[in-house]
Amino acid sequence: MQLQELCQRIDMPESVTTQLVAIDRQRAVPVSRWQAFYRGLAEFEPDEAFYHKLLVVAPDDALGFNVLWQSLNLALQAADIYRQRSIADEIYAATMGFFSRTVKEGRLEQGMYCFPTRTWGIRQLQLREFRLGTLEFEKTPTGVIEIHIPSDTDLDQPQRLAAYAQARQFWGPAYTDYECFSWLLSPVLKQILPAKSHILQFQSDFRIERWDKEQGDYRKWIFHNSQAPIADLPETTSLQRSVKQLLLSGGTIDAGVGKLIV
Repeated sequence: MQLQELCQRIDMPESVTTQLVAIDRQRAVPVSRWQAFYRGLAEFEPDEAFYHKLLVVAPDDALGFNVLWQSLNLALQAADIYRQRSIADEIYAATMGFFSRTVKEGRLEQGMYCFPTRTWGIRQLQLREFRLGTLEFEKTPTGVIEIHIPSDTDLDQPQRLAAYAQARQFWGPAYTDYECFSWLLSPVLKQILPAKSHILQFQSDFRIERWDKEQGDYRKWIFHNSQAPIADLPETTSLQRSVKQLLLSGGTIDAGVGKLIV
């Protein structure tokens, strides 16, 4: 598989694919160097260490496309490990879809295609995090499986339950502790959302153990990372309207930590 084919499989925007292929041709990094780079990554490579290793190959740029280009070449190396471990091709494509999804999120946030999240992809590249159904599941050094909610997640009950079941089968009985840290688990949401809300149904899948009032990253996911004054935040969706009213009244959305109990 070549870079262009990978871009097509993960639904990378065509204009971005063209730029990535151009970078690939211009820099002409031999496959052997990508193989050596991939083999040199630690089992749980820290984000910043990974980023600085990327800078040795090519400098960062304003839109992050050099980092994206390198990440996708490493994703091509990861494909061999997927095959060796007999992990389905559709799981590979869904997992590496993180890269194209992030590019599209960048357009919503900044008005142009870009790759704003430079380091998170190390998890997908090292086979630590997988897209299984509608959710993502990451193995941590402590043995806990962390649940992440992609921006295109369908939180309807059948999709959620199918994802949990697939994850338990995928990781096996050695992993029993599933945890989620997210603004979606904020207890405050019960005050502003209707009982039938899929977000509140998602909360019911967890036992909320604690929350952090300083760590809510809700603006990124609800308002596409808008840092505008509260009065100027968009009101396109019912969730945006509800959260905006909460913020105008002096409230905030914190982040909850919950253990999966389903």
